[in-house]
Amino acid sequence: METAKGFSGFVLAGGRSRRMGTNKALLPLGGKRLVDRAIDLLSPLVDDVFVVGPPEVFPFLHVPVYPDEIRQAGPLGGILTGLRHARFEKSLVLGVDLPFLTGEVLGRVFRAAESQDADVTIPRYHDTQETLCGVYSRRCITPIEGMLMAGHKAVLELLDRVRIQVLEEEVFKDLLSSDPFFNINTREDYEEAKRRVAAQLHPEGVHHG
Repeated sequence: METAKGFSGFVLAGGRSRRMGTNKALLPLGGKRLVDRAIDLLSPLVDDVFVVGPPEVFPFLHVPVYPDEIRQAGPLGGILTGLRHARFEKSLVLGVDLPFLTGEVLGRVFRAAESQDADVTIPRYHDTQETLCGVYSRRCITPIEGMLMAGHKAVLELLDRVRIQVLEEEVFKDLLSSDPFFNINTREDYEEAKRRVAAQLHPEGVHHG
């Protein structure tokens, strides 16, 4: 995949997950931590890669790690921190808990953002807007600051305040076999992800009916 210049990219790897009981970013899957998987996905597409999360949790990373500047602000606060640290106008933003997202899917989101001047470019999958797999402009900083000052933390609410480009499922229809937007929120999700990886690694043990 060709590298396109002029974009930052950051992974949202915020704190301890209440439902998981640990920081999801550190979970191993297929021999690689989720945070490493996410960094590897972003790196071919952007010039400037970093992580938003607690630096003390990630001393092993070879990219910068910036702590959330506003505590208890959820993913929206993480996006704000990332945009403030980004070197470029637009940033490819990736949640750490999307283990089956592929470079092909992410590349289509990226290329769509390159071709349009929207403030936010995100995919829609099964009628859900995937807000943690998208491109965000620094023009979002002021609206996010206003929202957080007013106590509003929902990323979906931001979409009502900025210019958005939504990529419908048809754009990815040839790439959906991997269930790219499956995300890990609970222990059950993590166990399911491990089962899927094991099936990929040992397909002879899986019945294809």
